Amino acid sequence: MKLKIKNIIKLGDIFLLIIFIMASAAIYIPTLTNSEAGEFVVIKIRGHQVGSYPLAKDKTITLNKQGRLNKITIKDGKVQMKEANCVGQDCVKQGEIHETWQSIICLPNQVSVEIEGGEKKYDDIS
Repeated sequence: MKLKIKNIIKLGDIFLLIIFIMASAAIYIPTLTNSEAGEFVVIKIRGHQVGSYPLAKDKTITLNKQGRLNKITIKDGKVQMKEANCVGQDCVKQGEIHETWQSIICLPNQVSVEIEGGEKKYDDIS
């Protein structure tokens, strides 16, 4: 017995698929711009805050604790891990951040850099 494709996929199925794709896009696209520019850079080592700096003021912060080096640069309203002596260099490769609740984590050196101070435009959608 042969099944014909025309009998399996109907026009209504295609219409429902298009509606589903459009609804998914309407939910997903606003989350791409979920936050706004932050105000402060908060730096923590092992979960303990060691500094808070305004994002609007250019500055270089060097952390050198127990042979663990991290150099953090704040410039033009953006922050990045400019240098680290950790394996993998994922924190350095991450690049610049500038929006509220974005963060850079150097797991081997237990250093975190987080943007705070602005407000999210939308609630998170799960």
